[in-house]
Amino acid sequence: MLIYVKDSAQGFCGGTFSVGPYAPGTRVKLTHNKFRASVKKGSDEAAATISTVGAPVLVVTDSSGNTVCTTVVPE
Repeated sequence: MLIYVKDSAQGFCGGTFSVGPYAPGTRVKLTHNKFRASVKKGSDEAAATISTVGAPVLVVTDSSGNTVCTTVVPE
């Protein structure tokens, strides 16, 4: 299984901005930046800090090639 983070500001399933792949269970920190999407190397708590212009989109592809896009809604 492959997990990527994309930016909903580039379309429903994201566009050219793509971070990953991450293994299931990998922790990342998601933040908002109204100017541009970016990624920074993580710390002990998270593998990366990912900033998106729109809502983050998780793109998950299983071993059979099936892909699902899910927009992350903040609490």
